[in-house]
Formats: sequence, C-alpha cells, structure tokens
Amino acid sequence: MIHLCVICCGRAVPLFWRVLEQCSATVKFREYKPLLRKARWFVTYHPDVMLLADLRFANHNLISWLQASGWHYCLRLRA
Repeated sequence: MIHLCVICCGRAVPLFWRVLEQCSATVKFREYKPLLRKARWFVTYHPDVMLLADLRFANHNLISWLQASGWHYCLRLRA
C-alpha cells in the first residue's frame, strides 16, 4: 500500500492511498505519480509543501517531478 498523508498536530492523516498487488517493496514512479498529481491539485493554494519519502521511492523521475512542482523534499537514501 502506498499513501500520501498530511501532518496535523504531529499525526499523519491519510489523504490519498492505493493498494498494489506485487511481490517487491520497491514502487515504480508510474504507480504513484497519479497520487502525487492529485495531491498537487489538493494543495494548490499551499505553496510550502514538503514530501518525505522512504528509500523505496527515491528515483530520478520523482526528483524531477518534485523540482518541477516546486515542492521541497526529504528522501531517505542509501549511504
């Protein structure tokens, strides 16, 4: 399951989610890009957005998308 949450009072509140049927824990960008697009529309009037993502989501496509969207990001990467 992949989900996008907003942080409110120190709690993660689910905003959008999707259940995937696959064996790998790594998620391809094309699988979660629609969620990011919905979230971008949802936060249109909130320009200061930060995406926190786990190691499994870090890739060049995501970073390019985030930079084009003007979002801040913090991605957990391998050393």
